[in-house]
Amino acid sequence: MILMAVFALVGLGYSAVLMPEFFDNATPLLVKLFCALGLGSVLCMVIFGGCWLHYRKRANEVNEDCRAFLSDNPSEVRLDFQQSISVNNTPAQVYQIETVTPDTESRIIQFPRAS
Repeated sequence: MILMAVFALVGLGYSAVLMPEFFDNATPLLVKLFCALGLGSVLCMVIFGGCWLHYRKRANEVNEDCRAFLSDNPSEVRLDFQQSISVNNTPAQVYQIETVTPDTESRIIQFPRAS
């Protein structure tokens, strides 16, 4: 989006410098195109920036809530990684795959043998 805004700004600069009818009352199509591109990209940057700030604020609130919960109740939180619970008590089956080697040499493209 920033690249599109820069492109629109460069296009407007090009139009102002190199188009002789730029300062006339009628706006050329190229100027309208660059203005629409710049306006659209600026609007998208503002909207996406607002969404990013909103979600970042919510994520920080959740992070602070979790941190406060863990620091207030250290006796209730038990992190015991030594004790593991097995869901399936049957042993896992291991499959062995063999690759069969071909007897003849296979090629995708066959070249004639030079004599």
